[in-house]
Amino acid sequence: MDSSLPTPSDPKTWKVGTLTYTKAGLVGLFAWLLWGDFCFTIMEQVIPSIMPLKFKELGASNTLMALIMTSVPSLLSTVFNPIISFRSDRTRTKWGRRIPYLLGTVPFLSFALLALGVQGPVGGWIQSVASSWFSGLSLPTVLLIYICFFLLIFNFFNIFVSCIFWYFFNDVVPEKLMARFVSWFRIVNAGASTLYNWFIFKHAETHFLEIFIGAAVLYLIGFGLMCVMVKEGKYAPPPENIGNKKGAVASVKTYFTECMTIKHYWFLYLTTFGGAITGSANLYIIFQQRYLGLDLEHIGKLSAINNISYIVWIAILGFLADRYHPLRITIIGKIAALCLAPLGLIWLFWKPSAEVVFYFYAVLGMVGTTAIGALQAIVEIPLLMRIFPRAQYGQYCSARAMCGSFFGITAGATTGVILDQLYGKFGDRVYLFLPFWSIAGLSITIVCLFLLYRSWQQYGGFEHYVAPIPGHQKDKQPPQNCPAGVS
Repeated sequence: MDSSLPTPSDPKTWKVGTLTYTKAGLVGLFAWLLWGDFCFTIMEQVIPSIMPLKFKELGASNTLMALIMTSVPSLLSTVFNPIISFRSDRTRTKWGRRIPYLLGTVPFLSFALLALGVQGPVGGWIQSVASSWFSGLSLPTVLLIYICFFLLIFNFFNIFVSCIFWYFFNDVVPEKLMARFVSWFRIVNAGASTLYNWFIFKHAETHFLEIFIGAAVLYLIGFGLMCVMVKEGKYAPPPENIGNKKGAVASVKTYFTECMTIKHYWFLYLTTFGGAITGSANLYIIFQQRYLGLDLEHIGKLSAINNISYIVWIAILGFLADRYHPLRITIIGKIAALCLAPLGLIWLFWKPSAEVVFYFYAVLGMVGTTAIGALQAIVEIPLLMRIFPRAQYGQYCSARAMCGSFFGITAGATTGVILDQLYGKFGDRVYLFLPFWSIAGLSITIVCLFLLYRSWQQYGGFEHYVAPIPGHQKDKQPPQNCPAGVS
């Protein structure tokens, strides 16, 4: 390292890998990462919030909605997330091992959003052309096929970003500042969601085209700039496959041996089963809210109020991530969430005015659910970083995501079928049973977390934990001649 540059021992510099940041460089890093998060959050808000309304407008069943919105994305993630993560951990280019994947998918995701935005006029044109060959082909059918096709494209390329963006932080953010960065990251995330839900979502049914075009342009320019401005450091040579063999077969064997043969990690993987059960019901929350009398403006403002509360709670609780191990905080948070979940069943026995429902959820969110959500959000990323090996961090995260995707496929399809079966008997009232999914999912998650906690103690606990890897591989250090960049 050039002696004229600040050394890592300088209290005004921070180091991660071969990167050394001055205070100004650190401010720049955080600013660009948080800006990228803002653009990514807005982009990801659009489809899950608006497309269920479009599916309902076109007469799609709950089963079809669950298949397209949860099961198919989960299947794609199950297949491709491990491949992408394994290759990214072992990629070595002059741009780094994460940025090529993040930047390369920006045009495709923006195009998919644009195509979904113009589904109305384009779908009408396709229907007019295709009707000469396929008589009786209705416009809603054409639009559903069109939407499903571009959702498939969107979900495929979004896999790259939704997994690698999280690995990127582990490579460029100093470990000592990770908890604080995650707190700010969550605040920006919630702030973007608040702006979207308060000002944009209420126009979902009247300005569909403009919302999707705006999200596409913002992501193309905003997230693309972040990828260009943030630099990665140098990396040690990639870990060898088991037996030092090369090729696809050896890579697959290495992946499954390292990720799937240690019971310790399975306890963490299985928490995604509980999350899948809870998440499969969240798709239908908007229909529960509408059944209770809330309109889109009420729903958007309720989400915005909760997001503001979420930001405040993150600011209040952020210090806990530095003081206590994230595993302990996660267990406490899930138990608290389980205690609140049954409150949602009150609507089975009481149907007040929409205003009462609105204020009930606003108050419950401000003092309860958002506090728990903020606590969980702060420690989620640090928990994975403290449990998984650093050098193979991406592939272990992908193994967890793969399990979550598999469970998501099963839970999503099962939930859709169950709701369709019950719909014939209960009608829209069926959506009042959704809290049962949360109770079941949280109970499973808590059991798995206690098992993980016991295993974590056996591997060293708070003071001496060492992430186990088959064959006792150790994280390699960068070669001595790797230059350290100063930002």
